[in-house]
Amino acid sequence: MRAFALIPSTLLCTAIAMPVVADVTPEDVWNDTLATIKLFGQSVTADLERDGKTLIARNVEFRSGADEGGLSSVTTMEQLNLVNLGNGTVKMDFVSPIISHASYPTFSEIDGDDILAEMTSNVMVMGDIIVSGDPDAVMYKVDGADFEFLSEVSSADEMALAQTTEMTMSDVSGAWSSTLDGTKLTGQFLFDADSYGLQMNQPGAEGPQAQINLTMKDVSTEGEYEGTEQANPEDWNTALSNLTARFAQSFETGTFETQFADGDSPSATKVAGTIGHTWVDMSTLDGSASYETSSSDIAATISGPAVPVDDAQVFIANMSTNINLPLTGRETAQPFGLGLSFEDIGVSSAIWAMFDPQGQLSQEPATVTLKLSGDALVTEALTPTNPAAITDGGAPQLDRLNLDTLLVSFAGAKVDATGAFKAITGAASPMGGLPDLAGSINVTMTNVTSLIDTLTRMGIAPPEFGGMAQMMLGMLARPGPEVGTLVSHIERTEDGQILANGMPLPF
Repeated sequence: MRAFALIPSTLLCTAIAMPVVADVTPEDVWNDTLATIKLFGQSVTADLERDGKTLIARNVEFRSGADEGGLSSVTTMEQLNLVNLGNGTVKMDFVSPIISHASYPTFSEIDGDDILAEMTSNVMVMGDIIVSGDPDAVMYKVDGADFEFLSEVSSADEMALAQTTEMTMSDVSGAWSSTLDGTKLTGQFLFDADSYGLQMNQPGAEGPQAQINLTMKDVSTEGEYEGTEQANPEDWNTALSNLTARFAQSFETGTFETQFADGDSPSATKVAGTIGHTWVDMSTLDGSASYETSSSDIAATISGPAVPVDDAQVFIANMSTNINLPLTGRETAQPFGLGLSFEDIGVSSAIWAMFDPQGQLSQEPATVTLKLSGDALVTEALTPTNPAAITDGGAPQLDRLNLDTLLVSFAGAKVDATGAFKAITGAASPMGGLPDLAGSINVTMTNVTSLIDTLTRMGIAPPEFGGMAQMMLGMLARPGPEVGTLVSHIERTEDGQILANGMPLPF
């Protein structure tokens, strides 16, 4: 998914079909390529030469980001041929690989130590891309092409892990349309692939090591974008405000295998399994970015010398993520959101037997769901080229925070909570930069006391923990309308008091 953002030139392999009857020239294709690259915040340089029916672009360079600090990337090609086929169409011939070099700040850089991580990527395009249309409405088609992607990440920062990534896309077919109306550029793309293969390796001779293999079948990619070419490619705030874009990808089935080891030990822990229908959807609209994922039917087997049972399996019926963040600086608070959900988490009987050999706990699947929303004042553009904004006085200021959903169910017990908080204007921060908040949370607990008693009786929880937990529940909650339920209304007032069901707490 990062390739879409870091290497916009790879968009040339994607498209959506549209009827085209006019002719297109190599120069038309080149100009459309320039307009698309600039729309996504990159400057372009190249040496152009006409050789009969072919427009040759040598020493092509796409550059984005600042020269120093923040994220910067340079994508180069030694040669790209645009061949006039004589029937109103043009063939794009990638004579050389697409090489991208990106630098981005590590944790130390954000703290002020000027350490950058570097990623070098190499993309090979194997197959013809045929371009048709007219100068203002261009369509790119690919049929049965293969792509190879290799990247390496390195850094002198101990917190940044070196790794290599290899990705292959097989039998890719589809189309991408690009329409120019004055300075406004609109595009749509759709393509399918038989399979994706991904290998990620974190080699390290010392410390942790990891290797990930992932195969996805029946992959579909689609998206669209609309925006105006920027006079200043580094003006991210204006570019993001004027850009609307969406990128979505899905696959029907997948397999994965991950191995973890330590540099000082030859033993490894292995996690292997399958995953069902999965989709990822990323978009930007009106200066905000959204990211959504969903995966179903995840099954994993864990093995290795450190695993105490032979049949250690974990199952998740559905796993999803939802993130919405403002990226542009404005004078008024902007909405944000965060959602995480793990539904019907189950484990094999062998794992249950380790903790509950007598079967005293309910083995029904567990669920964890969290959904937050709110508003925050963002005064500086939170873009990769401006990482210091979060430490140089431009950090987002929380204005409102809603706990829309918190649901945790495990072993027959359940906790369900909602709440809302508002920043107190002018109040001093009590917690390391976080605003002083006033608001309340409503909590409903079902069978929680029974679960605590069972865990204490089994010896999983020490008696002192069980006693303390029951005492805290007695202080914070009261009996609910149904047997086995407790309810609680926790409130923090603007003068700093904490109330439980209307009564002040002694702390």
